[in-house]
Amino acid sequence: MKAVSIVLFSLMMLATSCSEAQKKSNKQNKAMFQNLNPDEFEKGIAQADAIIIDVRTPMEYNEGHIKNSKLIDVSDRDFESQIEKLDKNKAYYVYCRSGGRSSNASQIMVEKGFTKVYNLRGGIIAWANSGKNLQK
Repeated sequence: MKAVSIVLFSLMMLATSCSEAQKKSNKQNKAMFQNLNPDEFEKGIAQADAIIIDVRTPMEYNEGHIKNSKLIDVSDRDFESQIEKLDKNKAYYVYCRSGGRSSNASQIMVEKGFTKVYNLRGGIIAWANSGKNLQK
């Protein structure tokens, strides 16, 4: 009987610690970026305080980019230091070719304390496929 009590007590303690760890994890993950479709992204970048960031390579950027976007290549060694120089109170609209790199870049920005980060779901491919203009 004593062994059963010890096992039950251990299981209760394990469940409680897992629950606390989950609560802590949920608090840390609350800060997230928002994925936007091309129409939502276009509406967002029309705002006066919007900053558009292209996280592709310079070669990709030169092939065509969204007007007024700033190139900050996520694959550069100094990507994080470049991001840290930005004003964390502004709204950032981030894109890449298909959405993967910009999702990663957006997550890095959130982890650095940015609170208004928006990712173009599907990237510039989705942008172009929806008939929106590119600059060269």
